Amino acid sequence: MGEQPGSSQQGTSLTDNRLQAENYYAVLQLPITASIEDIRRVYRELSKLYHPDTTNLPTAYATAKFRQLNEAYNVLNDPDSRRAYDRQLSQILLRTMATSSLTTKPTPPRKSSAYLDPNDRPLSSGEVFALFIMAVSLVACLLLAIAIGILRGNTPAYSSVHPLSFASVSITVQLTANYKAYDNTNC
Repeated sequence: MGEQPGSSQQGTSLTDNRLQAENYYAVLQLPITASIEDIRRVYRELSKLYHPDTTNLPTAYATAKFRQLNEAYNVLNDPDSRRAYDRQLSQILLRTMATSSLTTKPTPPRKSSAYLDPNDRPLSSGEVFALFIMAVSLVACLLLAIAIGILRGNTPAYSSVHPLSFASVSITVQLTANYKAYDNTNC
């Protein structure tokens, strides 16, 4: 009926808690992505701090902390044992995530609305007024541009100069200059 002391759920949580307390990265105060050089540097600094012969901390505490540092350094300094440790750590993390997702309470349903999309709603009076002002200013700008064009006398639709007329004038001038140069050499 009740769970046995050695059941898998309790055994898993004890292993997880023990591993969490003995997380080698936490012992060395490093992120999981730390390089070998970072591990060595931090280990040297912490071992000087917690070595039982050189610290002012209580001997029992310093010895226990120094043993944890050595154990963490020995595992994380060796690439093969570090890979195995990281694999074990990730499996435990996945297991705890899976069990926590099974035990979490379902989220309550959201309050239903008449609108399917939260952005699909009627415009407020302020938004309608802003759209009206923008439309009026756009029309006013267009009317102003037309009025300025008419007052200056520029009517692009009824322009008397054809774009090809400039090209024909330059071709005529070029042909005339070539003809005169040809006449001067034949004389």
